[in-house]
Parts: sequence; C-alpha cells; structure tokens
Amino acid sequence: MNCQVFCSTFWNNLFESGYPEINFIKPGQSVPNVLGVYRIGWFYNGDEIKSTNHKNNFRLQPMQKTATDILGLDFTEIKPKLNLDNSIKREKIISIGIHGTAQTKYWNNPEGWQKITDHFISLGYEVVILSKEGHDYMGNKHPVGAKKANTSSIEEVIQYMQKSALFIGIGSGLSWLSWATQTPTVLISGFSYNYTEPTNGVIRINSEDGKCSGCFNDFRLDPGDWNWCPVHKGTERHFECTKSITAEKVISEIEKSGILNQYEINNEYRI
Repeated sequence: MNCQVFCSTFWNNLFESGYPEINFIKPGQSVPNVLGVYRIGWFYNGDEIKSTNHKNNFRLQPMQKTATDILGLDFTEIKPKLNLDNSIKREKIISIGIHGTAQTKYWNNPEGWQKITDHFISLGYEVVILSKEGHDYMGNKHPVGAKKANTSSIEEVIQYMQKSALFIGIGSGLSWLSWATQTPTVLISGFSYNYTEPTNGVIRINSEDGKCSGCFNDFRLDPGDWNWCPVHKGTERHFECTKSITAEKVISEIEKSGILNQYEINNEYRI
C-alpha cells in the first residue's frame, strides 16, 4: 500500500535524520484522514496482559518484539538510526549508569560500583556517572572518585557515550541508549532474563547460578513499590539476584571480552 507513515515520540530529534521517509510529529498533534493507528506499549487488564493488544506474552520475549508484534512485522533485533556525531573519538573514559526507576533494577551489591570505579581509575581511566539522579538518590550513593557528568540534555549524554571507551549500566534506559550509540556496553542485570534487553554487541552480566532471577519476566512490576521484589521481599534473599554479582566478575568479563585492549591499540572501535 502506498501511504504516508507518521510517528509520534518524545525524542523526535534523535530519529528524524535517520528516517527521512517517516513524518515525525509531536505527541498530541493530530493528523487528518488516518487509516490506522498503532500504539506501542505494554497493556494490561488489571494484572492480566490485554490480549486484544498483544498476541504474545511480552514478558517472555525481547522487549523490542513488543513493537513488531503490534505492527505485525517479523522480529529482528536492530539498533535505531540515531542522529550521531561520527567525528567524536573515544577517550580514556568509563561511563556508568547506576540509577533506575526501581531498586530491583539496581546493582544491589554494596561494594560493586566502588570497586569498579577504583579498578578503572587505577588503570588511568576517568569514571563518569551519566545518570541524572543525584548522590544518595533513594539511598543509592555514588562511588567515591567517579565524576558526575555535567549534562543538561540527552544529546550531551549521547556525546559522552560516544567518547567513552566503555559504558557500564543496569537494565535501564541508559544501557539501551548506549547500545544504540554503538558504544561498547556492559549490562548488569539480575531482575530480567538475557533475552529481555539487547543481546548483540552487549557484554551481559547475570546473577550467580542458583540465585533467584528474572522476576521482571515472571511478574508484573509494581511501580508504586520502590523495593519491589515479588519472591523474597522482607527476607535475607531480598535482591539477591544482583547482590550476588561481584565487581570481580564484572571486571573479569570485561577483560575476557578484550574490548578495552582494542581501545588501547587504536582508540577507535565498534561492537
């Protein structure tokens, strides 16, 4: 069918140059003579997935597949075409994203971020926090020695990612953004299964064997409960999924990947 496609997002400026064939409009802007409207998201009836919107259980498949299911397209994991400044060169920076929208998403090992920061500073890297949240947000303290990035826009965050040798984050939006900017990305997650977030071009750090994990895929997240942990809340096993992930394991996986060796050789690489 020969038709025009309109797309409404809150981040049109990131996509317009990469998709000139799509008409980007602001949220709430009306378009006349529309033949069909597709709304991308997760839809529920109470705690039950709304079957009229979803043909599959979206929690049991990659998050990207939610969109292709709704649009009736075949799924292939793809990186979006973002408006990037390709003249930016990698620097000796490790950027980190430590915050999320619920404590269950955090790396809840109390020594994790500090040991990571100390390790890379000892190797001559500058460690930069890209999360917008401040120190001690919801009780989560920033690692000593890490620098808080002075950014006021998502475009400035993207530029920091582009000049970083590596980004280390959790199962949150900054990790997705890092992956989309072609930045080598380490994703630490215990609350979700491997298939949930991007898999290609990501160094994934999972929960230790035998530890509870994947609650995000097995239950509906309660956004009103910051300390949501549907199986072990209030017990010694609360957040054991990421408490069990050590900084030593993260460092070991980064070293095994060899990604920073590539940086040291030519200061420019892509995964």
